[in-house]
Amino acid sequence: MIEQIPAFVGVSSPIATALAMFYLVFTGRLIPRASHDAVVRVLQERNAEVVLDRGNWQSAASLANQTNADLAKTNTKLLETAAFSTHVMSALQENATGGTHVLP
Repeated sequence: MIEQIPAFVGVSSPIATALAMFYLVFTGRLIPRASHDAVVRVLQERNAEVVLDRGNWQSAASLANQTNADLAKTNTKLLETAAFSTHVMSALQENATGGTHVLP
């Protein structure tokens, strides 16, 4: 039974296997374990960074809320100053025309 198998089949199997391995390596479908471990390590580090950044949104939101509160206080002070300036300017205008100014 074995005598009926052609001789080139016994020789071609290791050659075909070697060619298949070279093909897989050169096309990037088969990589060494060290390269795979390096890629896995980089992806794990990136995943850790994403998890850390996801946890930092609370501090960023707190800073944004503090900034908005400071802007609201500043706007309130500016509006008070604007109202006072308007009152003074209208009083000066009335006094310049000879009118009397009545305090509200």
